[in-house]
Amino acid sequence: MGDRNALKDPSGWSEEGRIETNKKYGIGYSTPRDMVTLLELLEQGKVVSAAASGEMISILKRQQYRDGIGRNWKLEVASKSGALDALRSDTGIIYTKKGRLAISITVDGIKEPDWSPDNTGNKLISEITAELLGGLAR
Repeated sequence: MGDRNALKDPSGWSEEGRIETNKKYGIGYSTPRDMVTLLELLEQGKVVSAAASGEMISILKRQQYRDGIGRNWKLEVASKSGALDALRSDTGIIYTKKGRLAISITVDGIKEPDWSPDNTGNKLISEITAELLGGLAR
Protein backbone atom coordinates (compact mmCIF):
# COMPACT_ATOMS: atom_id res chain seq x y z
CA MET A 1 0.00 0.00 0.00
CA GLY A 2 1.20 3.46 -0.71
CA ASP A 3 1.86 5.08 -4.08
CA ARG A 4 4.80 7.42 -3.69
CA ASN A 5 4.37 8.67 -7.26
CA ALA A 6 0.74 9.71 -6.75
CA LEU A 7 1.43 11.61 -3.56
CA LYS A 8 4.38 13.99 -4.01
CA ASP A 9 3.67 16.03 -0.87
CA PRO A 10 5.22 14.19 2.13
CA SER A 11 2.89 16.04 4.52
CA GLY A 12 0.07 13.86 3.19
CA TRP A 13 1.75 10.60 4.23
CA SER A 14 0.61 8.81 7.35
CA GLU A 15 3.00 8.29 10.25
CA GLU A 16 3.67 4.73 8.99
CA GLY A 17 4.27 6.01 5.48
CA ARG A 18 7.04 8.28 6.71
CA ILE A 19 9.09 5.42 8.21
CA GLU A 20 12.17 4.92 6.05
CA THR A 21 11.78 1.14 5.71
CA ASN A 22 8.21 1.60 4.42
CA LYS A 23 9.15 4.02 1.65
CA LYS A 24 10.24 1.41 -0.90
CA TYR A 25 7.08 -0.75 -0.98
CA GLY A 26 4.60 1.08 1.24
CA ILE A 27 3.14 0.01 4.56
CA GLY A 28 1.57 -3.32 3.67
CA TYR A 29 3.11 -6.65 2.86
CA SER A 30 2.16 -10.29 2.52
CA THR A 31 3.90 -13.54 1.71
CA PRO A 32 2.95 -16.13 -0.91
CA ARG A 33 1.97 -18.41 2.00
CA ASP A 34 -0.34 -15.69 3.37
CA MET A 35 -1.96 -15.26 -0.03
CA VAL A 36 -2.49 -18.94 -0.85
CA THR A 37 -3.87 -19.58 2.66
CA LEU A 38 -6.31 -16.70 2.26
CA LEU A 39 -7.40 -17.96 -1.16
CA GLU A 40 -7.93 -21.52 0.14
CA LEU A 41 -10.00 -20.24 3.08
CA LEU A 42 -11.97 -18.01 0.74
CA GLU A 43 -12.82 -20.92 -1.53
CA GLN A 44 -13.89 -22.95 1.50
CA GLY A 45 -16.22 -20.14 2.61
CA LYS A 46 -14.28 -19.59 5.84
CA VAL A 47 -13.38 -15.89 5.39
CA VAL A 48 -16.81 -14.43 4.70
CA SER A 49 -20.20 -15.98 4.00
CA ALA A 50 -20.44 -18.86 1.52
CA ALA A 51 -22.38 -16.62 -0.89
CA ALA A 52 -19.82 -13.81 -0.73
CA SER A 53 -16.96 -16.33 -1.07
CA GLY A 54 -18.59 -17.82 -4.16
CA GLU A 55 -18.99 -14.40 -5.73
CA MET A 56 -15.37 -13.49 -5.02
CA ILE A 57 -14.09 -16.74 -6.53
CA SER A 58 -16.34 -16.10 -9.53
CA ILE A 59 -14.74 -12.67 -9.97
CA LEU A 60 -11.24 -14.17 -9.68
CA LYS A 61 -12.16 -16.70 -12.39
CA ARG A 62 -12.81 -13.77 -14.74
CA GLN A 63 -9.28 -12.42 -14.31
CA GLN A 64 -8.16 -11.12 -17.70
CA TYR A 65 -4.43 -11.09 -16.99
CA ARG A 66 -3.24 -14.66 -17.39
CA ASP A 67 0.42 -13.81 -17.85
CA GLY A 68 1.72 -15.88 -14.91
CA ILE A 69 -0.20 -18.80 -13.42
CA GLY A 70 -2.77 -18.97 -16.23
CA ARG A 71 -0.32 -18.67 -19.14
CA ASN A 72 -0.46 -21.53 -21.64
CA TRP A 73 -3.29 -23.34 -19.84
CA LYS A 74 -6.83 -23.79 -21.09
CA LEU A 75 -7.87 -24.73 -17.57
CA GLU A 76 -10.19 -22.78 -15.32
CA VAL A 77 -8.16 -20.47 -13.08
CA ALA A 78 -9.25 -18.15 -10.27
CA SER A 79 -6.36 -15.76 -9.77
CA LYS A 80 -5.10 -12.34 -8.78
CA SER A 81 -1.79 -10.95 -9.94
CA GLY A 82 0.23 -8.00 -8.70
CA ALA A 83 3.33 -6.11 -9.76
CA LEU A 84 5.94 -3.56 -8.85
CA ASP A 85 8.85 -2.48 -11.07
CA ALA A 86 11.11 -5.33 -9.87
CA LEU A 87 8.42 -7.77 -8.69
CA ARG A 88 5.69 -9.96 -10.13
CA SER A 89 3.29 -12.00 -8.04
CA ASP A 90 0.39 -14.29 -8.89
CA THR A 91 -1.93 -16.24 -6.61
CA GLY A 92 -4.60 -18.58 -7.82
CA ILE A 93 -6.43 -21.86 -7.90
CA ILE A 94 -6.14 -24.00 -11.01
CA TYR A 95 -9.09 -26.33 -11.53
CA THR A 96 -8.16 -29.58 -13.27
CA LYS A 97 -10.04 -32.81 -13.92
CA LYS A 98 -7.87 -34.46 -11.27
CA GLY A 99 -8.30 -31.79 -8.62
CA ARG A 100 -7.46 -28.25 -7.64
CA LEU A 101 -4.06 -26.73 -7.12
CA ALA A 102 -3.66 -23.53 -5.08
CA ILE A 103 -0.51 -21.63 -6.00
CA SER A 104 1.09 -18.37 -4.93
CA ILE A 105 4.40 -17.30 -6.44
CA THR A 106 6.31 -14.05 -6.06
CA VAL A 107 9.38 -13.19 -8.14
CA ASP A 108 11.44 -10.29 -6.82
CA GLY A 109 14.69 -8.70 -7.97
CA ILE A 110 13.77 -8.29 -11.64
CA LYS A 111 16.69 -6.26 -12.99
CA GLU A 112 14.93 -4.20 -15.67
CA PRO A 113 11.38 -2.86 -15.26
CA ASP A 114 9.30 -4.50 -18.00
CA TRP A 115 5.55 -4.07 -17.91
CA SER A 116 4.89 -6.35 -20.89
CA PRO A 117 3.09 -9.69 -20.45
CA ASP A 118 6.34 -11.42 -21.42
CA ASN A 119 8.54 -9.98 -18.67
CA THR A 120 10.92 -12.40 -16.95
CA GLY A 121 8.87 -12.55 -13.74
CA ASN A 122 5.67 -13.65 -15.48
CA LYS A 123 7.55 -16.19 -17.55
CA LEU A 124 9.19 -17.67 -14.47
CA ILE A 125 5.85 -17.87 -12.65
CA SER A 126 4.46 -19.71 -15.66
CA GLU A 127 7.38 -22.16 -15.73
CA ILE A 128 7.10 -22.88 -11.99
CA THR A 129 3.34 -23.42 -12.41
CA ALA A 130 3.97 -25.97 -15.16
CA GLU A 131 6.32 -27.89 -12.85
CA LEU A 132 3.84 -27.79 -9.98
CA LEU A 133 0.95 -28.93 -12.19
CA GLY A 134 2.88 -31.93 -13.44
CA GLY A 135 0.38 -34.64 -14.40
CA LEU A 136 -2.66 -32.74 -13.07
CA ALA A 137 -3.05 -30.79 -16.32
CA ARG A 138 -3.28 -33.89 -18.50
